[in-house]
Amino acid sequence: MIDVTDKALTLSERIEVASHFKAGFELDAEDVRFIHRSLSELRKNAVICVSAEEVYYKKKLQSLQKKHKSRLDVLQCVLAMNAVVAIMGLMAWST
Repeated sequence: MIDVTDKALTLSERIEVASHFKAGFELDAEDVRFIHRSLSELRKNAVICVSAEEVYYKKKLQSLQKKHKSRLDVLQCVLAMNAVVAIMGLMAWST
């Protein structure tokens, strides 16, 4: 990996970085450093998908999680309504 801290890049390092985006010798050293830092930052944040099958299963899992959450929400509403009805029944029975 190229170290682009404070030193000037050698010709071979400039060629290596410039070859990634087909710029050839049109870039000065500061441009190469900026691009190299940007690419390094992007590589850190990149999400790598191994295959289409993995992407499919991730999407499937997300949809199942959404369905599960909606079912839990419905269940919570039903339980809350049952609790309200039970309290109202107790209040009516006690009077």
